[in-house]
Amino acid sequence: MYNVIIIDEKQDTARDLENFVNWQNFDAKIVGVFNNSRDALNYLKTNEVDIIVTDIKMSKISGIDIAKLCHTEYPDTKIIFVSSTRDFNYARQALKYNVYYYLTKPLNKKETYETFEGLFEAMFRANRRQIDTSDQFTYARQEFFSDLLIGRISTLDALNLQLSTLGFPYGFSKNGGFVINIHINNFTTYLKKVWKYGQYRLYNAIMNIVHTDNEDMFIEFVRYSRNNIEIIAIVKNPVKTNIDRYMSELKTTLYEILSIHTDISVLYDFKTLNDFIQQKFNPASNRNAELENIPSKVMKYIEQNYMNDISLSDISNFVALSRGYFCAYYKQKVGENFIDTLTRVRIEKAKEILKDSDTKVCSVSEMVGYKSPSYFHKTFKSYTDLTPNEYKAKFAKKHTTA
Repeated sequence: MYNVIIIDEKQDTARDLENFVNWQNFDAKIVGVFNNSRDALNYLKTNEVDIIVTDIKMSKISGIDIAKLCHTEYPDTKIIFVSSTRDFNYARQALKYNVYYYLTKPLNKKETYETFEGLFEAMFRANRRQIDTSDQFTYARQEFFSDLLIGRISTLDALNLQLSTLGFPYGFSKNGGFVINIHINNFTTYLKKVWKYGQYRLYNAIMNIVHTDNEDMFIEFVRYSRNNIEIIAIVKNPVKTNIDRYMSELKTTLYEILSIHTDISVLYDFKTLNDFIQQKFNPASNRNAELENIPSKVMKYIEQNYMNDISLSDISNFVALSRGYFCAYYKQKVGENFIDTLTRVRIEKAKEILKDSDTKVCSVSEMVGYKSPSYFHKTFKSYTDLTPNEYKAKFAKKHTTA
């Protein structure tokens, strides 16, 4: 459990953070809210704190002073600044004391959520790196395959440099394999009602199951994005390996141990690792084919996840592109922004529910991915020229007169 404290003389930061971030999903908890920085520092002396969110300008002790103290006395504590103004001098000092991020008030919900999501992911990876010290190559291998899939390795020289230090147990010219996606169904509901230990502990639990010893297969976690986890499976004999049976057995095991419903599918398959690597370094053919498939992959992802929070980081990681490139490419190919597509799908789903059920509008809002009923109300009306209640009443009247 990560402990978070908030230091803000006006208390508005605490209110926004409680509304904008689902702390339980990240296995975190706000353990203290202080409107006096001296009280916060006294709390630090006797309590373990993982994250401090602090205003910069305060009457007694400034956020810069707090960051400076933590930099020397509590180096493992992460700092996030909030301020009503973005000042270059403050930003420069933030860099000096390893402040993770600088948020501007009033806090933007999407930026705030993605900031904490990125922070918790970084802390999660750091913890895994420490856990994996018993095998010095485990983390390096995981990072290698993750970098390869996402496209961070851009030259053969960089590839060869990493391969020389991997300690990889299988041959690149003989052994083939698969990249497999584990999709967690009803992710948000599962975290709230079944698992209840936060999404990062869930990832660890799934990885422990995936890493079960298998003499004929080397399996490594590659990356995750909310309710999707990718693993790579390198097999000794691709011809004899029944990957469908493996996926079926994995799905059953995940349900038996974690009571979790999943859909497991193959994203890539390759006869040898050399073939897979060459595909990644041949943008003229294979990469272009992958890009052409992105609109359909995105739509399938939305259909499976529209009821959950979906960020640009989630979708860009899913299609293995940078956020900026993905946004530009998607707009060019589809003719609308990704957010517009997501909103359109959500509103269409809401219309279907409102037409054919007695579900309350506030429940419909949550069912299609909106935590704020008022924002759902506003968005629905902008798309249909009717409020959700008006739309529901319209079709109720049709059914009555039919």
